[in-house]
Amino acid sequence: MTDFLEAYRAWSEASFPTGSHREDLNDLHGDLHVVDEWILSTVYPFAEHGTIVPVRVDIEAGLRDLRSRLVDLRGTLSGDDASLADQYLAYADTLDAVFAAFRSATAAR
Repeated sequence: MTDFLEAYRAWSEASFPTGSHREDLNDLHGDLHVVDEWILSTVYPFAEHGTIVPVRVDIEAGLRDLRSRLVDLRGTLSGDDASLADQYLAYADTLDAVFAAFRSATAAR
């Protein structure tokens, strides 16, 4: 449970990255927000109230898809756009960590 609470705290304290002026990168920013909301609706009730709600979407697949598309686009970027893509990837890592910790903490329940 300690691992989960640490991951939850790290995610709660992480700043959500800003959007981009590039349409393709900003589309991925929107998708990052969607996955963040999926995790919020799943993880928050457990962290704050001990309640496990049914997971209605494949969060792991959503994270894999988002990461893959970010990595592909990141390879074509430079400068500030590349830095922003790196921020999106780092935030996706935070999402992945909190969801993995949640799955581990709730596996026996």
